[in-house]
Amino acid sequence: MKKKTVVLLLCTMSVVLASCGKTTDAKNEVQETTEVAVTEPETETEIDENGTEAVNETETAEEAESGGKFIVTLEEANESYQADDGTVIYEDAYSYPKLDADHDKEAAEAINADITELEKEHKSGIEAMIGYAKEDYGYYKDANTETATEEEGGLSLYDFFPYSSEETSTVERNDNGIFSFVVYNYDFSGGAHGNYAYSGYNYDANTGARLVLTDLAGDGDAFKQNILSDIEAQCQTPEYQELLFPEYMDYLEDSIFEDTAWYLTDEGLTITCPPYALGPYAAGNIDFTISYDTLETYGLKSEYRYQAD
Repeated sequence: MKKKTVVLLLCTMSVVLASCGKTTDAKNEVQETTEVAVTEPETETEIDENGTEAVNETETAEEAESGGKFIVTLEEANESYQADDGTVIYEDAYSYPKLDADHDKEAAEAINADITELEKEHKSGIEAMIGYAKEDYGYYKDANTETATEEEGGLSLYDFFPYSSEETSTVERNDNGIFSFVVYNYDFSGGAHGNYAYSGYNYDANTGARLVLTDLAGDGDAFKQNILSDIEAQCQTPEYQELLFPEYMDYLEDSIFEDTAWYLTDEGLTITCPPYALGPYAAGNIDFTISYDTLETYGLKSEYRYQAD
């Protein structure tokens, strides 16, 4: 039986914006915010150094899964950044697992420390995105101002769509051998559609060490070669042939052996490749699964075999 409690926390975040090599000074595009109406009484706003107002909503969803080695808390946050006229120019949402354990607390602490670094990387990465959003919004306002002065039949107005990013986590395996979770990454920075990918993070549940794919077997090189051969065979099936680029073999090995392109579930090993890696955007994310029975024939270590409840 799952227990779930939700606690609303207050959170503020100050973001230092940078132009990141852009020739236009983002500070000139969006002026300092002085007042923004906030509809949620428990939500706080903060104005950063460059005049962008951040609206922060953070909540913690606590979920203890029966049979799991670790008690997993998914910490979630939603933040938006507004221009001086109240227009939302950037939205960010993310969630990361935090672990606790009655035993093996050192392993839980080691995993938590690594996940904290992932969260810091995400927050650092959005700084540039906010700068680009401010600049784009400045272009939008300038274009609309110019259009408003055109004679009838001139250029038409265009819409500004807020930039956004999302990183949401899902725990895929949580037992005495492995802790594994996958993060859905999405970014929108204008254009016809956003881009997305899935990233896997895998840990030894006893030591808390982050695992690379070759750690799963005694002979890591042979293990990788067997996985490559297995996926090459899967690619030859009609199911995959209709998804893949004709020249997919040129990119296959590099794509499937990206550091975060794999994770472990209760069914086996999943290798995940984002749109454009092996096929067009319309093909979506392309995943390959190899069962634990097959992985054992490739040399999977006994301590990493799936341990059912």
